[in-house]
Amino acid sequence: MLNGLYCLMFEGPPMLDVLNNLLFDTAQEMLEEGEEARTIRSGLGEGQVTTKNEQATIGGMCGTVFETQLDTVRGSFKARFLVRPSRRVRSTTPGGRWRKVGILS
Repeated sequence: MLNGLYCLMFEGPPMLDVLNNLLFDTAQEMLEEGEEARTIRSGLGEGQVTTKNEQATIGGMCGTVFETQLDTVRGSFKARFLVRPSRRVRSTTPGGRWRKVGILS
C-alpha cells in the first residue's frame, strides 16, 4: 500500500511504485471530477481505469473500488483496488498541481 491505494486483486507482473502512484492519482482525479472511466497513457504503458463508485471496507479501511487493465513495458496486468478519499488542495501558483494534504480530525 502506498498513497492510500489498497490492492484487492492483482494479475500480472509486480507493480512498480511509480505505477502505483499513477493509479492513485488517476483514481483521486476521477473521484474529484465524478468520472467513471479514464484512459491513461504514459511512458509506463496505457490502459483503462474504471469505477462503478461502489464502496468497500478492508480491515476497517473504507474507500471506492477501481479496476484497471494496463499494457505496460513489463507486460499486461489487471488489478482491482480500493482508494481512500483524500483532501487535495490546488496550488495557487500558475500551472500549479494538486497536492495531498491529509485528512484532519
